[in-house]
Amino acid sequence: MSALNLTQANAILNATLAVGGTNTVGATTSMKLRLTTTAPTGSSSGTELSATGYTAGGTAIAFASASAGSTAGPTGSAISWTNSSGSSWTGIVGLTLWDTAGTPVWWYYGTWSGQPIVIAAGNSFQVAVSACSVSLQ
Repeated sequence: MSALNLTQANAILNATLAVGGTNTVGATTSMKLRLTTTAPTGSSSGTELSATGYTAGGTAIAFASASAGSTAGPTGSAISWTNSSGSSWTGIVGLTLWDTAGTPVWWYYGTWSGQPIVIAAGNSFQVAVSACSVSLQ
């Protein structure tokens, strides 16, 4: 994972510096990982993959407490999607992490090494537990 959404980064800075009387940042209870077909940036979450076999809105991912210089890594098992359409998914470029609020809030983003990644019909795209970590450094 490479970066924090600019809106959330500003909220964290404002909360820790008590700017404008703000001293809290909305807590999240769980996160979902979404795949994108365009590169997300600090101000754009990219275009979410829309394909047969992919879970629109993302798939649940859990993280352990931050350690080793404020790095948080996923827990649990790998996440995977199987292309069950009759044609290739045209290219997976990035990923975004969203909370599960009533109106989900986008928090983090990154791009995959070797992207764009094409997934042929019948094949799977898997995110290993060690393939995704979040850091503020």
